[in-house]
Amino acid sequence: MSILENIKLFFVGALDFNNMSSSHLSAAYEDSLEEFFLLAFSDLIGIDFPGNYYAIELYPYLAEELMRWQIYSTTRKSVWEDKGSKLDFDY
Repeated sequence: MSILENIKLFFVGALDFNNMSSSHLSAAYEDSLEEFFLLAFSDLIGIDFPGNYYAIELYPYLAEELMRWQIYSTTRKSVWEDKGSKLDFDY
């Protein structure tokens, strides 16, 4: 890569053209939220975890998102297919 291409890429990332960085941040947020729910509230989908007794104290604060996650996690076909569809590959 030339220096001009690097400078162009820097400004594209810094000025957030086409709103790409916020979409990557929201995707990362959704992934980390899903992992947290899977760890903390896994008994709702049938996975036994001893720490769930303490996580139930968070339920009033996360009830809406937890219901959305529970429906989403029980209706999807494959975790790998879902994770792969979120990746942006250029062929």
